[in-house]
Amino acid sequence: MAAPSFSTTALTPVLIHLLRGASDLASVAATHAKLFKAGVASTLASSNHLLAAYCRCGAMSRARELFDGMRDRDVVSWTTLMSGYTASGRSREAVSVLRAMEFSGVQPNVVTLSTAASACARLADAGLGRQVHARAEVAGCARDTIVSTALVDMYGKAGRVDDSRAVFDGMAAPAMNAVSWGAMLEYIARFWL
Repeated sequence: MAAPSFSTTALTPVLIHLLRGASDLASVAATHAKLFKAGVASTLASSNHLLAAYCRCGAMSRARELFDGMRDRDVVSWTTLMSGYTASGRSREAVSVLRAMEFSGVQPNVVTLSTAASACARLADAGLGRQVHARAEVAGCARDTIVSTALVDMYGKAGRVDDSRAVFDGMAAPAMNAVSWGAMLEYIARFWL
C-alpha cells in the first residue's frame, strides 16, 4: 500500500511548526531537508524560519550559509542573523550585518536597531553604540520604548551614564517601563553612588 501523499500547501505549516519547536541541530537539519524535498525551502518565509532555527541552535555557520544563499532577504532575515550573532557572542559580526543590511537597501526597524544596540551593549562599546543611536535617530525610532531601553542599557554597560541618562530623560513617560527604570537605576547605582 502506498504512503498517503500530502500537498505542499498542507505540509509546509506542519514543517514550519516543527522548526519553531526545534532546539537541536539534528531536528533543524532534518526539517530543512523535508522543506527542501517539498520544494518550499527557498521561499522567504521558510528561509526565515530556518534561519531563526539555526540561530537558536547556535549553528551560525549554517545560518550564514543559508542566509548567503537566499534569493530574497527582508528586514526579518537580516535581524534574525544579527540576533543569532549577538546571542552566540559574536556581537561585532552582528553590527557588521547591520552595515551590510543598510548597504543592501533594506531599512532597519525597531527590532533591528534594538538588536544592534544590544550587540553594542555586550561589547560595552559606546562608539559603535553612538553609531547605532544615530541610525535610530535617522530612522525615527530612537524614542521607541524598545530601542530607547536598549540604548539606555548600551550606554550604561559602556560606563556612559550621562548618555544613558540623556536617552532615559528623552523617553516619553508612557515609554518608561520597569525595564528602562531598572536599567537606569542599575547604572546610577553602579557608577554614581
